[in-house]
Amino acid sequence: MKNLKLFAVGLFVATLMLGSCGPKSVKGKWTDGDKEALKKELSSNPDMAKLGDKLNPFIDCYMAKVEATFDGIEALAKDVAGNTKISEDCTKEVIGVQVQDTTVTTNDSTVVK
Repeated sequence: MKNLKLFAVGLFVATLMLGSCGPKSVKGKWTDGDKEALKKELSSNPDMAKLGDKLNPFIDCYMAKVEATFDGIEALAKDVAGNTKISEDCTKEVIGVQVQDTTVTTNDSTVVK
């Protein structure tokens, strides 16, 4: 479970690094650039390699849920709890593992459970 917790934190950190310029994504219709950038970042994250053959199904699940929930990468990066919840949901859905104890401390020392 510790690895899954770190994985959720890794996803959050990855989204923080992906601020985009130009056309803005909106809930339900992200720009191709935002989708490609997030997918590339997720695919290159070393923690994601631990998913093995579940990597692409997890990314597909995660991408669909974040696009339907957030107005782009910047909004995703600001919502640690929402990001963590989507990671947990996709982990359960794709891998069949219930994530427990997902306490995350952000850079500003905010604790999210």
